[in-house]
Amino acid sequence: MTLEKKILVAVDPTKSKQLALELSTNVASLHLEEYSPTLNLLVGIDPGNHDTSADNEALYRDKTYFEQLVAPLNAAGLATSVRVSWSNNWADSLIYNAQQLGADSIMVSHPGADSNRDFSDEFWHLLRNSPIPVSLISSADTPACKNILVAIDISDEKLTDLNQRMLSTGRTLAKIYGAQLHIAYAYPSSMDYPDRGRLGRALDIPNENLHLAQGSPDEALREISAELKPDTIILGATRRSGIRAALRGRKLAEILNNIKHNMYVVV
Repeated sequence: MTLEKKILVAVDPTKSKQLALELSTNVASLHLEEYSPTLNLLVGIDPGNHDTSADNEALYRDKTYFEQLVAPLNAAGLATSVRVSWSNNWADSLIYNAQQLGADSIMVSHPGADSNRDFSDEFWHLLRNSPIPVSLISSADTPACKNILVAIDISDEKLTDLNQRMLSTGRTLAKIYGAQLHIAYAYPSSMDYPDRGRLGRALDIPNENLHLAQGSPDEALREISAELKPDTIILGATRRSGIRAALRGRKLAEILNNIKHNMYVVV
């Protein structure tokens, strides 16, 4: 779940369930500290991931649909607005509207840990080019385990700006949920076993909340998250330019394909 006061939510009108909106309603019902965001809904589809033929009934919605869409949010006391996009550029339309509305983050439904083919080029374009964090919602369940997990990649005592932003996000979310902040760190082999003391000092976190696992990032994170069952996993995505911008992030793809948790991608 995102932390900010103004959130842009991607609504796919062809889907019967809107996980991001359900989660927003469920979390609002808990009356968590400092949680009272404005939800700005952008209704549109990713043409590369849908059947856009004229006889696809799922593409047509009427006034009743929009009334039912916002009714639970209004009942939960959440301020909402609705915009409809006809753009063929789904990712850019989200980025543009987020900028126009002054949104702090973007929420989209996570296609699930099924197959990488479910993640369209537009999806990766959004993750790589969004100037604000993107929440990937795969479950509408309210926070239960009270664990927030930050997947850190650190090679020296000086934290990168990205790592700093991820930690800051994790601490804020842990405060709102009344949760424990945990750190996951993957190391490639026993020869590279990290210095726990150095890591603990660099991250300013208790030793018992620092989780180390050998293996690739997706393997390590899957192992750690299976034990902790976190409510949210916070990840970092580095920006790319030129031809590399068109390439899907291998490590990030493996994590998204194999881990079934809500994720918050910090860029």
